[in-house]
Amino acid sequence: MAFSPFVHAEGDPNSASVRPVIATPQISQAPEIDGKMAEGEWNTATVYRFVSQNSQPKDLLNPREGGFAVGADAENLYIAVRTAVHPTAGVVAQHKPEGKKDVGDVIHDDSIELWVDNDPKGGGGKYYQILVNSLGVSLTKMHDRTDGSANLWWDSEGLKQAHEVKDGIWTAEFAIPLKDLEIKDLTREIGLRVCRNYKHAWDQSRWAPGVNAFDSAETMGRFRNVAVGPVVKELGLQDEKGIAVQISVTNPGSAPLPVKVRLG
Repeated sequence: MAFSPFVHAEGDPNSASVRPVIATPQISQAPEIDGKMAEGEWNTATVYRFVSQNSQPKDLLNPREGGFAVGADAENLYIAVRTAVHPTAGVVAQHKPEGKKDVGDVIHDDSIELWVDNDPKGGGGKYYQILVNSLGVSLTKMHDRTDGSANLWWDSEGLKQAHEVKDGIWTAEFAIPLKDLEIKDLTREIGLRVCRNYKHAWDQSRWAPGVNAFDSAETMGRFRNVAVGPVVKELGLQDEKGIAVQISVTNPGSAPLPVKVRLG
C-alpha cells in the first residue's frame, strides 16, 4: 500500500498534486460480512485514522478512533470501517429501514459515506455514492460524467452490509459487486473516498484532507489491485511519548518478496 499525503497548490484547496493511493494484492479469501471484522479476516490494506474536516489547524487526524480496511477480489470491492461512537449519546440512528427504499433524511444520522469513481483518469465514466447509518438505512446515487446526468434511483442490487455497535465502537462491513459499479479491471485505478460523518460533535472525517470539490475525480484517493505485492496495514501513529508510526508489512504469497519501506 502506498499512502501519500495531499499537497495543495497554494490558495487552491482543489488542486492536489499528491493523492493518497492504495495498491494491494487481490484478497485471496473473502471476509464474512457480519459486522464483526474478526481477527485475521481482513488481510488487506488498512488505514488507521481518518483526517478531520473541522480541525484547526487544517487537516489534522481526527482524535476519535476510526479507520478502514479495503480490498477486492474478482467479484467484489470490500470495505470495513471501524469508528468510535459518542461515549454518552452513543450512535445517532433515528431512521429505520424501509425495505430497499432510499431514505434521504439518513444524512441527519451518524453515517458512513463511500464514493467510488470507476474511471477517474478517463474524464468520463461514472461515480457512485453510498451513505448508510448503523441500522443499514441507505441513500445511494450514481452520476454519469459523460452527459452530466444523475441517477437518484440507482441502487447496488448485490450490496451486502452488516453493522455492530458494541463497547463504544461501530463496525460496518460492506461487499459491493464490481458489476454494480461497472468496474471490469481493478488493476486500473478507481477513485475512492471513505468518510465517517460524526454528529456529536459534527465532523466529516475522511481518507484524505478536505477539499471543496468533494465529488471531483481529481480530489479522490486511488485504489487498485496489483498482481504481486505486500499487504500493508497502519497499526498506530502515536503513543504516550508522541509520534510513533507503526505498520505491518506482510507477504501474502509463497515466493520471496523484496520490500523497501520509507516513512515520511
